[in-house]
Amino acid sequence: AATNGTGNITGDPMFVDKGLGYGTTNVVGNYRLSPNSPCINAGMNQNWMTNGVDLDGMMRIRYGTVDMGAYERINKGAIFSVR
Repeated sequence: AATNGTGNITGDPMFVDKGLGYGTTNVVGNYRLSPNSPCINAGMNQNWMTNGVDLDGMMRIRYGTVDMGAYERINKGAIFSVR
């Protein structure tokens, strides 16, 4: 069920590979955010996050605003070929 308030979404968070089941029947998934996730840069920055890290040990705030969830999405950037 959705909860009204700041910092909530009602759509699909677009995880890379969400697990199946709930509680003790949960199947492990990859809860990192896909490139088009609405959760990217949608969190609320907190003072502790300045030096905080995500579950991968990466900086918690990248690109100005924290992502929602346990992992911060890292944009790979564009690849250019010079001839």
